[in-house]
Amino acid sequence: MLIGADYNWSIVGDRIIIGNGPTAVESKVGYLISGPIRSSGKQHSGMFHILADHKVEEVDLEKFWKIESMGIDDQSEEIKGKENLLNYAATSIDKEDGHYVAKIPWKENSPCLPTNYEIVKRRTENVIQR
Repeated sequence: MLIGADYNWSIVGDRIIIGNGPTAVESKVGYLISGPIRSSGKQHSGMFHILADHKVEEVDLEKFWKIESMGIDDQSEEIKGKENLLNYAATSIDKEDGHYVAKIPWKENSPCLPTNYEIVKRRTENVIQR
């Protein structure tokens, strides 16, 4: 859920829990966790949402995120894309005289573009008549 700054304070509550790491702020949709997170020696920043009572909603929320992420993190599409990239690299990139030469990637079995012969012919005739 993306909330603009003008509506943020109508959702955020008064209870704030501050610790050494992230800060928890109570809201109408549960606790919002934000702030620095240390991971493998590096410091990252993030924002999380925690639901306290989600026994019935857990299944619905999981279904929502699966539907919401369709096409974005589909593993089969990702694997197919990697296979296509490896195939392109193996068949379309050559090294000639110390330079790499790559062919333009084309989609396989794509429909041919329509010819504009009739339009071009009509326009040419109109120009000739003028």
